Amino acid sequence: MLYKKKSHNLMLLLIPLMGFFLLFPGIKNQGFLEADSLNHSPDTDKKKKKESGPLIRREHNIGVSTELSFVMNLEEKKSSELPWAVQFIWRGVTRLNIAKELSARLPSIVFSVFLLLIIFVTLRKYLPSGAVYTSIIVVATSPLFISGGRTVFQQIPWFFFSTLSILFLFISSEIQTKNWKFFSSVLLSGIFLFLSFTSGGIVLGVSFPLMTAGAYFIASRSDIKVYKNTGFYLSIIASLIIAYTLFTIGSGKYSLLLFETVNPARVTPTGKLPHAVFFTQLSRIAFSMLFWFGFFVVSIISIGTKPEEYNSGKPEGRISLLMIWWSVISFFFAAYYEMRTGDVVAPFFIPAGILTGTVLWKTPKVFFTGKGALVLAAVSILILRDIRQYPETLVETSLFIELNKMTSGPGRLIYLPFLVTLFPIIYILFAGRKSMLNGIYELFRKIPDQSHLGWLLKWLFWPLNFLLKLLNKYMISRLFLFFERKIQSFSVFWKKYVPVHFLTFSIVIGMAVFGVYYSFKVIPSVHYEFSSRSIYNKFNMLNSGDESLGVWNMSGLASTVYTGKKSKVILNDDDLDSFMKSEKNVYLGAPLNELGKFDYLSRKRKFPYIMVSKPAPRYMLLSNRKDSKNFNPLSSWVFDKPQKSKFQIDTVFEKKVKLIGYDLPRKINRGDDFNIRLQFEVNGHISTEYKIFIHLDPPYGTRITGDHNPIKGLLPTRYWSSGTFVIDDYTIKIPRYGFPKGNYRVFAGLFHSSKRMKITSGKNGGENRAPLGYIEIGDSSFFSCR
Repeated sequence: MLYKKKSHNLMLLLIPLMGFFLLFPGIKNQGFLEADSLNHSPDTDKKKKKESGPLIRREHNIGVSTELSFVMNLEEKKSSELPWAVQFIWRGVTRLNIAKELSARLPSIVFSVFLLLIIFVTLRKYLPSGAVYTSIIVVATSPLFISGGRTVFQQIPWFFFSTLSILFLFISSEIQTKNWKFFSSVLLSGIFLFLSFTSGGIVLGVSFPLMTAGAYFIASRSDIKVYKNTGFYLSIIASLIIAYTLFTIGSGKYSLLLFETVNPARVTPTGKLPHAVFFTQLSRIAFSMLFWFGFFVVSIISIGTKPEEYNSGKPEGRISLLMIWWSVISFFFAAYYEMRTGDVVAPFFIPAGILTGTVLWKTPKVFFTGKGALVLAAVSILILRDIRQYPETLVETSLFIELNKMTSGPGRLIYLPFLVTLFPIIYILFAGRKSMLNGIYELFRKIPDQSHLGWLLKWLFWPLNFLLKLLNKYMISRLFLFFERKIQSFSVFWKKYVPVHFLTFSIVIGMAVFGVYYSFKVIPSVHYEFSSRSIYNKFNMLNSGDESLGVWNMSGLASTVYTGKKSKVILNDDDLDSFMKSEKNVYLGAPLNELGKFDYLSRKRKFPYIMVSKPAPRYMLLSNRKDSKNFNPLSSWVFDKPQKSKFQIDTVFEKKVKLIGYDLPRKINRGDDFNIRLQFEVNGHISTEYKIFIHLDPPYGTRITGDHNPIKGLLPTRYWSSGTFVIDDYTIKIPRYGFPKGNYRVFAGLFHSSKRMKITSGKNGGENRAPLGYIEIGDSSFFSCR
């Protein structure tokens, strides 16, 4: 008993340490997500983005509050549209004498850590210790927990208080007597329901916990005798009366007590898509739990097919039953609520994580069944495919903020949990290796007996068949027997010395590694991309104290937060001209996708500028000072004099731009990459935003194309300045398969939509394409793996 108490106290210490380790480091230097940056991507076609849309629809007809706008609204506008608890908590904490990035995130960190502690203290009474620890790891490493804890997450108080409400209602039902413990538990349930109301309103804060607990009570009524207790009924009636009274106090359709927002029409189900919102919610849940969602699905299947192992009459059975109904209510309640009022984060990951942890510890063999392994592998492959194809999806579904195209994203370590989830199906294939190999052998052995064609092929390939038999008799079969003996001896060692819960330990370690990687790598890189903090840090380093800071085509709120001083907001070209021509050094923050326009204005109005630091993914810091290094990427691509080119050409497009040279190799192999470098002389203003196309026409078959925005999207053609020489460098990848060898004719040109820029003089390959000669594509290298 003493040992258990010491172990419990140790975990009470380790769990908050684990939570703080995942959430706290680096918060002080982590920039806020800013509304300005959501649509500032240098190489993004906004029209195409609107047409194609993200994988999961999250469009809104109202602005979604980003971290920065949320904090600034609380400080400056004293927004009364937010729940009372949210206003009280954040307005108080953000006034602490610490860095704003840290103080604004302290509530999220503290509530998240306490959430883990509450789950641990509750579960240890109903589940084995191993199941409790596993559940804590699953919950703590889910992307939603980490994203919420490292972000200004205004739903976190509702998460916390609604969870306490559900757990204390459950505890009340477990107490079978009328003693003070029961009434104290009921009283605490009411208090936490009220706090949940102040942080989530009537619909979320009160209805959600009551519906969850009510569903559990109904499902487990035969096992719970507390319904005979009059006090329990009175407490439920009293809470409903209080909820109704608070509801009637509110004035207007969107009262402060309801905390409702306007209905986003784009996610409202229609006649053609009546259940679209439910699939949206399912997708969000899957990505908010990442690969853990696959474990949850298999866990539900396991509980459904083997209910005797989760008998609700037992303590662990009752907690599992509560988690099942908690998950069900979370899914359907949030889906319905979103259909009416917009973004709501269902605390699905809490019951789902606990269920997954329970099954991982109690019956891990379920993941080694055919159904379990296939479901887990299928879910993992689908999620991995979407994350690799749309890296912003994981962050969007965790933060519930729609992001534009991302340059950052999860790296190769994302494959670690993927490999963990594939392990069961690999093991099944390995365990059935003998029967599988015998089946393949029998299949090919009987093919000749199935048709005349098979019989003919048997005799045509009899030398090969004879050789394979010899190899099998004297080499393959002996190797197979050798490895089989090694495998058998290893199996004996495994069963004797390896712990029973080796699979569970492996999965937990994989989850922990991913949680650390996601917390320390993915989230900071996303904030770096969507925050202007880095450029303002550079200004703080360079500023001598009396130098001015301006912002152009972006909000000035971020500069106030990061620099401690207000910046001058430049509204038009004349203000920009006078600001940059100031006699003293000035600095200017601007979106990186406006670099082309700024460069065009600087040449037109003849004001100097340099980029004083390497640009962030979406922002840049410019200055008129002359004593600093210039990091402007355009200095490598835009010149006042012509540059050397390997090949010369003289193709003129509409008397505005002339292709005067190019560089490309004349011989490459399939599977190789090569650069094509085009040099344009600009002779007039181009009003249209053209793209550049590259055509590689084969001797026969499909054309290889390379359509792209010029200069990596930083310098659109409408900002090409007359009298300059623009170089465009583009890499084309030649597929290893699917295209023939031979001489490919190479062409280049400019196009907008379905129309090409006309060639008015010089070399013309037909169809308004400039001919760039031939390139010979040979066979791929033997050792090439592309």
